[in-house]
Amino acid sequence: MNWEAIGAIGEVVGAAGVISSLVYLAVQIRQNTKSVRRASARQSSEKNAVALRGLADYSDLFSGDHMGLDRIAELNPSERTRFNMVMGMWMQAKEQDFADVREGILEPEYAVPYQDFMRQIFACSGGAQWWSEHRGWFSASFQREIDELLKIP
Repeated sequence: MNWEAIGAIGEVVGAAGVISSLVYLAVQIRQNTKSVRRASARQSSEKNAVALRGLADYSDLFSGDHMGLDRIAELNPSERTRFNMVMGMWMQAKEQDFADVREGILEPEYAVPYQDFMRQIFACSGGAQWWSEHRGWFSASFQREIDELLKIP
């Protein structure tokens, strides 16, 4: 066997090593992407649970006659602060979900169910007023997304 043959064998073995490394890397990236998406979905669920718990904890602002959503002007300063904080916390969770969907980290199916809920909240006079007064708490892209969402019947 001459040196040219040994060199050719070396190149074939090297190419096979590179190809197997690339296949291994592709598999690892795919598994990591799935893990990141699952973690993002779990985190989204946890954030929503915390924010929705706020709605339950302050049921006087959100239940029955929907005092905060229907009669926001009648809230006393303490109630208004609680209302603002609960709404802000929930909308921050939604903002992160929307960003994660835009980036391809979170599947849209995890964010879409809350869109109808947001439409219902902002269809109430107090919800619409809250969004109008506090939209500046959120990024410009999220403001545009919510404005577009609210245009859809």
